[in-house]
Amino acid sequence: KKNTFQLVLTTDGCKSFALFNWANIPPFTSTLAQVGVNGGNGIHYSLHPLSKTANLNQLPTWTDPNVPGPPGRWYQRIDLATVGGQPDLNCDPGWAMRDNRCFKPIGFGRPLTYTEARANCAEQGAGIFSVRSQADNDYITGKLQDIVT
Repeated sequence: KKNTFQLVLTTDGCKSFALFNWANIPPFTSTLAQVGVNGGNGIHYSLHPLSKTANLNQLPTWTDPNVPGPPGRWYQRIDLATVGGQPDLNCDPGWAMRDNRCFKPIGFGRPLTYTEARANCAEQGAGIFSVRSQADNDYITGKLQDIVT
């Protein structure tokens, strides 16, 4: 028996999504099968609503009530840690949380070039903070003052 699906990963540099497309799932009766995103640590995951049900083989005709689209498609945001579909983001020590994202203020005793700052962030699996509002500006200004003083 053969299952047919496609997984697409996409990001705009800020938010990341997995897009699952199902074309064919042969009939089965097991209620142990599951579909979802797993952070790999046994804590952070999100399961498709049909997971662990006898209806999982209906994925090719299932329509997500939260996101318009063709049958057989499921979108899942993957840049947030999730537990049972609910955000449960915990930042690593030394990182600060803002708007469900983790930030790490870094002070080097000297200004970094954009290239240096970007490389430093990439080494930590992160990106440079993007100021998109006055609230973001106030936040980062406060963090910079903490570093300088």
